[in-house]
Amino acid sequence: MAKLTILRGVSGSGKSTWAATQSAVVVSRDAIRLAFFGSADQDYYKVDKDVLADKERTVTILQDAAIAGALRSGKDV
Repeated sequence: MAKLTILRGVSGSGKSTWAATQSAVVVSRDAIRLAFFGSADQDYYKVDKDVLADKERTVTILQDAAIAGALRSGKDV
């Protein structure tokens, strides 16, 4: 059975570094933001709060779809 591992922590704590050492699909909200909105840095957040909320809902939908697809395929995430 496929396994889901969720990491959380402060910026710069090594989450991405650790994840890269695992043999699993890595789903990164920052990577999704970069791919779909062209930015994952501080400028991403310098928008109207309603615009940001819409963007973050989109990121969540994409994140959930990526996780579900990988798990359905039997891959660890």
